[in-house]
Amino acid sequence: ADIGTNLVYHHFWDSSFGATLGDEFDIILSKDLGAGWTALAHGAYFLGSNGQPDTKRASIELSYKF
Repeated sequence: ADIGTNLVYHHFWDSSFGATLGDEFDIILSKDLGAGWTALAHGAYFLGSNGQPDTKRASIELSYKF
């Protein structure tokens, strides 16, 4: 029942590092299902600044390694 968890924070600037574009928080959950299978869930929330929109994303991945 072990579920791997990873929390990540990102801060984004423009190319000159003069303006903040926003902050993003990510959570990644992974689970080894055995027999070569792994499940991964990823969620992200971006809080935009300086005209950048707030954005939410989520994905689920199922992988098989042979």
